[in-house]
Amino acid sequence: MKKIIAAVLCIFISLCLCACKDSGTKESQPTDNPVSDSNVSVKVDYSQAVPAKQKNTVRYTESSLSMATEPIKNDAEMFEASPVVIHGKVLETNYLLKGSEVFTKSEVSVIECYKGGLKKGQVIKIREIGGFVPSDVLDNAIALEKTGKEANTQKSKQVIYDIRVKDNKVMEKGEDVILFVYPIDYSDFEEFKTDSYQLVRVWQGKLLLDEETGLYNPYIPKDELQYVDAKSYTSGEFGTFAKTCVKQQVS
Repeated sequence: MKKIIAAVLCIFISLCLCACKDSGTKESQPTDNPVSDSNVSVKVDYSQAVPAKQKNTVRYTESSLSMATEPIKNDAEMFEASPVVIHGKVLETNYLLKGSEVFTKSEVSVIECYKGGLKKGQVIKIREIGGFVPSDVLDNAIALEKTGKEANTQKSKQVIYDIRVKDNKVMEKGEDVILFVYPIDYSDFEEFKTDSYQLVRVWQGKLLLDEETGLYNPYIPKDELQYVDAKSYTSGEFGTFAKTCVKQQVS
């Protein structure tokens, strides 16, 4: 009788051990269910086509033409480093493509020139990296660059990609801006051969009016905020600041 009970116990223990082993094996096997990405931050790759689900779908690019220089520490140094500083109004903007690189040409009317000799009412062109471009146009440009063939896209021309470098949005028609710029003459674009300028350090040389507060606010990428003493100004405050800078440079 004891032998029978012992045998039954051995069989029972063996079955339990096998069950545990099978359970452990199943838990360690990969599941076909996708992992939730609700808490995962994904940076869109500019070189890949993304679904255009809404207008102004933001796409990021680390452009080969973006500036690699150190941030300019404050506005006084920015003023000194800039051949031209103006207060202006954006009259018109248009996107331009060089391969799949997106640029924007903005026509800006000079309201006041603080440095550089431009005249009130003079219209200049500003070249920025990035911009607003129809999705089908950009997708075709990317496809042509990669494969030599146009993309097979059914996307609506009403869908606009907002291409940004360092999250910097380019200027838009009607905006009131203060700009730190230098003259350019880019032979790769006929549009920029005359009366053309580029922002100092691409994104740092632009203050945009917030109509609710009446302040001209700078744009500084998050990873540069610790290096830059960025300030906001009213129009009068910036005029006073500019006059002080001019006096210091003359003396």
